[in-house]
Amino acid sequence: LRRLHLSLNELGDDGVAAILVPFAASRNELVDLALEQNEIENEGVQALLKARLPALRELNLSDNDEIDEDKREQLKTKFGRECRVRFDEDDAVDDLAARMGAARIG
Repeated sequence: LRRLHLSLNELGDDGVAAILVPFAASRNELVDLALEQNEIENEGVQALLKARLPALRELNLSDNDEIDEDKREQLKTKFGRECRVRFDEDDAVDDLAARMGAARIG
């Protein structure tokens, strides 16, 4: 499994924790996890912070408005430069602009 898109499912914190269980016990190559509009709050972010997702390159948490700034920063730190972490649609526009600018330079 390389891409998992579960947007608009009202998973909540418990749902996020549940879907991450299989990834803790196995080697995985999940590169894209989309969880927009799932009523995820700080507890759900805590589950993501504990998750073993070494190949993750895209994490979309747009429209989960109850995630506080501290948790957002923790996610960005955990997944580092290799992973785009999005919290709203403006992040997607910024990422696209950055990629287009990089493409012109390189």
